[in-house]
Amino acid sequence: MMSVKSEVYTFLSIGRLERQKGCEYLIRAAALLIGELPGVFRVVIIGDGSQYDALLDLARELRVEDVVLLVGRKDPSEVRTMLSRTDAAVFPSLYETTPLTLLEAWAATVPVIITPVGILHEVSPDFEAAYIVSPGDERSLMQAMRRCMTDHESSSRVAAKGYEESKKYAWPLIAQSAEAIYGSVV
Repeated sequence: MMSVKSEVYTFLSIGRLERQKGCEYLIRAAALLIGELPGVFRVVIIGDGSQYDALLDLARELRVEDVVLLVGRKDPSEVRTMLSRTDAAVFPSLYETTPLTLLEAWAATVPVIITPVGILHEVSPDFEAAYIVSPGDERSLMQAMRRCMTDHESSSRVAAKGYEESKKYAWPLIAQSAEAIYGSVV
């Protein structure tokens, strides 16, 4: 097992607690993972929204309320601090544009588990900057979580590739690209 940033391996998920974010599948994946690796991890979910109570109920129903922690909304500095202390980030969205939190996790050099949404919608099979899982598939999500926890070499490689990927989205590069596009139109 890889060394972790805290006593217990921590997965962090950040986003609005709405159906499209797929947190239900993250909680179900945690329940599956407890069956394989009990007591060695936790899932911290940052956010607020219409699904908050339903997600709490699901965690209780699956008996993972001690492992899955819904901590509510946090300000940006708290999110950055939590990202710096987490072992992996998980974004199980069913659909959406590119989550800014993905870019933040990459920039924090955290291995990422994500569904193919936004900029990752049509990534090639050899994409190495994230563990890509199918939307709504708690079993593949659990397998990616287990791999993060148990394969240090793979997780380190994913984190490093993610950090390199994040550099493509730095504001100076985005501004330069926008300027080139607008310049060619005008």
